[in-house]
Amino acid sequence: MIERYSDLTPEALAPMGFEDPAHACYVLQEFAGHNVPDALFEAFLRVVVRALEACADPDRALGNLARWADVSGSRYSAYAMIASDPEAARILTTVFAASQFFANLIISNPEYVEVLTNPRMRDRERDLDALWEDLTRRTAVARTPNAKRDALRRFKPLEVLRIGARDILGYADMARTARAISDFADACVRMAVEICAEEAGIPDPPFAVIAMGKLGGRELNYSSDIDLIFVHEERPGFQPMKFAEAVRDTMARVTDAGFVFRVDLRLRPEGRFGALSRSVESCRAYYESWAEPWERQALLKARGVAGDVTVGGAFVGMALDFVYPSRVEESFVASIRSNKRRIEEKAERSGDADVNVKEGFGGIRDVEFAVQLMQLVAGGKNEQLRTGNSLEALDRLAHAGFITRDEHDMLAESYAFLRTAEHRLQIMDELPIRNIPRDPHELDKFGRRLGYIDGTEFHEDYRRHTQRVHALFTRLFYGVEETSKPKDEIAAWVLAPDDPAATAHLREELTRLGFANFDAAMRILRQSIEGSEYGGMAPDSTDSFAAISGRLLRAAGETSDPDSALLGLDNLAREVPSRSALFQTLAESDTLLPRLCRLAAEGPAVWQLLLQHLEFLDLLADEEVMDSPSPPPAKLPATPKALATSVLRARLLCGARDIWEIHDVGGTMAELTTIAERALESALAMARAELGFEGRFAVIGMGKLGGRELGYASDLDVLYLADSDVLVPAAKVAERLQQILRDDIARYGIRFELDARLRPDGRKGQLVLDLATYRRYYADSAATWERQALLKSRPAAGDASLGAEFAALAAGFVYGSPLGDTQIEEIRAMKRRIEKERTQSANNLKLSPGGMTDIEWIAQLLQLRFGPKKPRLRKTSTLDALLALRDDAKIQQADWEVLDAAYKELTQLRNRLYLRRGVGSDTFEPMPAATQMRMQQVRALGLRLFYGENI
Repeated sequence: MIERYSDLTPEALAPMGFEDPAHACYVLQEFAGHNVPDALFEAFLRVVVRALEACADPDRALGNLARWADVSGSRYSAYAMIASDPEAARILTTVFAASQFFANLIISNPEYVEVLTNPRMRDRERDLDALWEDLTRRTAVARTPNAKRDALRRFKPLEVLRIGARDILGYADMARTARAISDFADACVRMAVEICAEEAGIPDPPFAVIAMGKLGGRELNYSSDIDLIFVHEERPGFQPMKFAEAVRDTMARVTDAGFVFRVDLRLRPEGRFGALSRSVESCRAYYESWAEPWERQALLKARGVAGDVTVGGAFVGMALDFVYPSRVEESFVASIRSNKRRIEEKAERSGDADVNVKEGFGGIRDVEFAVQLMQLVAGGKNEQLRTGNSLEALDRLAHAGFITRDEHDMLAESYAFLRTAEHRLQIMDELPIRNIPRDPHELDKFGRRLGYIDGTEFHEDYRRHTQRVHALFTRLFYGVEETSKPKDEIAAWVLAPDDPAATAHLREELTRLGFANFDAAMRILRQSIEGSEYGGMAPDSTDSFAAISGRLLRAAGETSDPDSALLGLDNLAREVPSRSALFQTLAESDTLLPRLCRLAAEGPAVWQLLLQHLEFLDLLADEEVMDSPSPPPAKLPATPKALATSVLRARLLCGARDIWEIHDVGGTMAELTTIAERALESALAMARAELGFEGRFAVIGMGKLGGRELGYASDLDVLYLADSDVLVPAAKVAERLQQILRDDIARYGIRFELDARLRPDGRKGQLVLDLATYRRYYADSAATWERQALLKSRPAAGDASLGAEFAALAAGFVYGSPLGDTQIEEIRAMKRRIEKERTQSANNLKLSPGGMTDIEWIAQLLQLRFGPKKPRLRKTSTLDALLALRDDAKIQQADWEVLDAAYKELTQLRNRLYLRRGVGSDTFEPMPAATQMRMQQVRALGLRLFYGENI
């Protein structure tokens, strides 16, 4: 019994559950003094020791309690509160033991402790209306939209702490906790829409936010992203994409005030490649024509949460029709089952199937998939089954007789158990942790946080729940009783290359996976196990390869060219210093192996670059580098070799992000443009330094460079500009710049072709001109096509002030006066001439009817016609121009969707041609049927929008 300071010894603390009694003794002794009377300290000590002994993790709780005391402001008041209120001590230590995230929050904001100790704040349950009232009051005092956003961000920590404390302390069960987190998210999204509407000056924007996933089902986790879809109704003057971006950023942008929620918009039509917001009719057209079965399953949870009720209701009504047809095709059920099998296989490959509470054996996903499949199959004729909440769905399925009451009770109990375990995992550090600890000490603490005596007792209960869930899931979802799962035998077959039976099995498996050359694949597999005539394989290399062989072949089989994927990985293994280290790295990552297989199969040009520069492999393996690319360093490469290395590295990463679909096509164009701009700046700096040039010099981007829409094989169309008193030396700078980018860096494996023929008088004209000469030429001599070409101009490198002066000059020339009928006909005639002279094939992505140039000329003609009076239409990017033209009602929504989708698709195909061949090409054979259809639609639009009279 510890009553006073003298009782504090490691021996006295050891039976109380401390892992390090000596350190705990030292920390408790440090509470003494600090001008606190001994009597108060001892009263505090007696209460605290009992509370620590009763909590799940005394060491963590004590450490956090000491940190809190240091920042509490008044130790006397802090000790007095705990000494006089043992319940407050129990609550504080319980929370400090269960959540480091909450502990850090309270330590950073000591006043937050009132959330735990004040029953009026802690005990009451708040519904959505109460949350909205509180949030409205907090944001009302802010005067600007950004101040309101900060108020919204600061609201989150306090409210999540209140919800989490009620959960940890047992005041709210799993269902009520998940509903509370979801209500809080609903209120935040609703406020984000109101803030953006106020900022845009639109009191009732025709815009709605649809919650999906866990938020849609009102069953959100602590560390969940929120899955959203944005929908809108067309209205003159309303810019839905801009508004959608503002709502997303209000929720997700990280600032000094924190952030509200991470937002995931990938469930929208066309995923990461789709528009941020669509009209309901556009969504309907997508779902009816293009949607995958998993998208139909995802829509089961769609729920309007913010914005225009009519728009949101229209989307949800449309979604219900799509989710619950009167007749369900067997192929749809098979697809859902196949998707679930892929999730199971991924968990098995990771080795975490027995500890992953979400996707593992008998985990949360088993319950959800079983419930959702029954809803999808029966919901068309049984409307009462239509709910996005899993527990509500279980209730309704039991009431309707689709499952027995015993099955309902078992699934509901186990689902609540698993979700509670998931909450405890995530609440510790507010991270999306899904694996229960394997370490016995950590498992003991985790079990105690859930109310068990130790980890063994928890694990026995965990196995009981997961086993019965999986047995029920197998019967309800697959329609069969559970049987023992066949083990992955590929490794055994690979390790027995001389066994005829193993070879036969392997041949069958490789054929099923899509390999075309069995003998070549077997040769690679055999050599990876046995070695070649030049030497055998080390045992660790053989073992590590066998361990990943099944995953490798399946990952290769998921690519467009399994044979090339396997060959590429084999070539990489031959080049790296240690095959075993490579295979072990691939075994430890869920994503790297399938990513590298895709890169080898779909990007041979990038793969060859990797084989020549193995130092870049670590960058590809770093998910943080790949998934969240950082801006390039401020310091420019100072030598041609350094510049070439920088460009090669950047293009390799860009190509990988493209193939791995981390970037959409717009992101790829932007990244390639940034690489080229940095190369221009670097080469210009080198040229200036070599020649001692100190005058003003600017590079103006034209064409694809000006539009920030470069492809992998694009030339850099440029103009050069300098002050009149330095034109002669400036010409030498331009020539040296071109030489560096064309010749000097070519010896290191990369080059840029610069094309300055768009300058006044073309190739016969002076290479570098001053502003006055450009002004006279454009005023007196320029042709209409040069006005059109200058539409894409923008400063790309060099002196910013000089570039800005040129930009102003160009804007005046391009948009200073309306386009006359004669000039319109001249542009049309030029386009007809180009079509007649250059279009030789229906398979040319750029020049064939309906190709990229059709879209570009449509946008440019409309910009030239209406841009003089509509500054918002003055964009250098084709995609940005199309969007602006749509927002200004110069292009109808349906037409814009065709043009936007076609331009992205054609650009993507053109980029993929380069990644496959390593050289630029516009001919894609055979042209996909869907692409041909899009091009036909574009051509029809071109005849109307470009050649027609009513535009």
